[in-house]
Amino acid sequence: MKKIVSVLMILVTLFTFSVTAMAADVEFVPSIGNKGAPELVVDGDVIGHVRNPEGDILSTEHTDCLIITPVAEANTSTEIPEDARDILLQVYEELSKPGTKLSEECPELKKAVAAELGENKTADDLVVRDLFDVTSVCSDLDQHLAKEGNVLDLTFKLGLGKDAFVTAMVYVDGAWKPLPKVVNNGDGTVTAYFEALCPVAFLVEADVAGQSPDTGDHSASDLALWIALMAVSLALIVVLVVFARRSRSNET
Repeated sequence: MKKIVSVLMILVTLFTFSVTAMAADVEFVPSIGNKGAPELVVDGDVIGHVRNPEGDILSTEHTDCLIITPVAEANTSTEIPEDARDILLQVYEELSKPGTKLSEECPELKKAVAAELGENKTADDLVVRDLFDVTSVCSDLDQHLAKEGNVLDLTFKLGLGKDAFVTAMVYVDGAWKPLPKVVNNGDGTVTAYFEALCPVAFLVEADVAGQSPDTGDHSASDLALWIALMAVSLALIVVLVVFARRSRSNET
């Protein structure tokens, strides 16, 4: 009987380690499956500007030049092109797989995270706050961004604190790459500079993301893990109770 108890205790310990290991996987805010895209700051109908490496404005872009689609609306949107939809859903599925880590998906994030948060921090300490696709429908915008060094600045309303760390990565040519520049403007908005338009993920620290309301949209894998842990714990309790009763019976 003591051997059975020992085995069950080992199983509980292993499941506990599994819970800890799962925390290193790519994490999303709980509402990512129902969340819309972050709102763009619009001035009239102007959404941003294309700038050259020197910072000079090459063109002014308007609301009718972009289609922005969050992953939550990828399957229902009638505007996003089919190829862009497929890529957005693909990257969401890949990021959601157990064992996937931001530090491995986008190794170049390491320098930015270490510089801002300290050498003991990595990309795995970040959470995907927003995941959405940005698609251009204007040929002049495409032509400008096709030239190396040109960027499009877009400002989003993220509602972050003025001191909150935020960065972003984009999925270009089959791989995640960090945006060249992401600026927390200190007023709840964030300006991001895009060299290409594609799937985008805004990343923040886990404790900052935790300030958002929990909508209960947790992954099935996490739920299954906790159910298994509780089942093993319950089995251990039952064995201990039976063992205690038998011990009392033997004493009498």
